[in-house]
Amino acid sequence: MTIEQLSTLYLNNHLVRRSSFDTTKRLLRNTFGRLERFSTDTLRPQDVLEWHTSLSNTPYQASRALGVLRAMLRWGIRLELCRTDATTGTRRFPTSSRSRFLTTEEIHRLLCTLSYAAENIRLFVLIVLSTGCRRSEARNLRWSDVDLRHRRWTKPKTKNGTWHVVPLPNQIITALAHHPKVGQWIFPGQHGQAWSLAGIEKAWGKVRKVCNLTDVRIHDLRRTAASHLAINGENLSTIQKMLDHSSLQATAIYARLNLDALDGALQRNADRFFSSESLPPC
Repeated sequence: MTIEQLSTLYLNNHLVRRSSFDTTKRLLRNTFGRLERFSTDTLRPQDVLEWHTSLSNTPYQASRALGVLRAMLRWGIRLELCRTDATTGTRRFPTSSRSRFLTTEEIHRLLCTLSYAAENIRLFVLIVLSTGCRRSEARNLRWSDVDLRHRRWTKPKTKNGTWHVVPLPNQIITALAHHPKVGQWIFPGQHGQAWSLAGIEKAWGKVRKVCNLTDVRIHDLRRTAASHLAINGENLSTIQKMLDHSSLQATAIYARLNLDALDGALQRNADRFFSSESLPPC
């Protein structure tokens, strides 16, 4: 069995019902070219290392591709489709986590631009920004998932493999109530499918260019929602529930944005240090 054949089986049997299916399929198409001809039984760690090194110009993508290859081979081993994991010994490239989120002024600029944008991308961005959902979750949003009366969005299956209920702000409920209802998808695409990723990115590219936010990705809107909750003092448990993180550790990065508690603690400490009552005469 070749790597190409194994990747097809992995996508269509293991990932077919997961929200990561489309992004993983695109990642494999963009990175697996030189690996596809190898047999799973003859693929060597040296081959994987050379392939991974060839992707060094895009370290984040290379690391993700290596992770997918490792998961795919181990899945194949469990099903006795292949014998060994040739990714052993190849390490991911070191990458720094992205921390870009919009400031209050940038959010205002974005909202002003959206007021003149096409209906689909306007509502799409508002949903991601106000609920902190993943791009794939907004893209696959169905009318049947939304309860307008009780302001609830039930995600049937998230990245964690479980369902997730999110309250919807009144502004989103109003926007949805006026949004054209065509078929099952809130953001319909062609041939009865959901809006394509390419279509979303093209529309978002136009919006961010107009409001001079060319470095902002759609995922940064999710980070913006979480960051502003943290800045305004919401606890990590609330942020975790919004982001649907499986552990609080993944959410802990946002704790550094709320400096109010630290500010108060440092000030109280300084007051104790420099209190005239605690200092001896000079």
